[in-house]
Amino acid sequence: MIFVLDNICSTVSSGLNSLSAVILTDIVSPLKREVMSEERAAIVTKIIAASLGVLCIALTFVVSLLGGILQVETSLIIISFIT
Repeated sequence: MIFVLDNICSTVSSGLNSLSAVILTDIVSPLKREVMSEERAAIVTKIIAASLGVLCIALTFVVSLLGGILQVETSLIIISFIT
């Protein structure tokens, strides 16, 4: 069971790192006029990754509060695809 959890954490970690690198390259870098050093880029990427991780955890709690609404929405989506 621990191997499954390890694989999930690894997948989430690589996804957050990839997304933070894309955000750095596509959004942050064009906004800065000067070239960012590799050390500074690494720090900014880590900050973005940590922020995205906190956002994911916060959204998990929000979705857990939606319970019944989420089930109704899922049912409606399934019904709309069937018809």
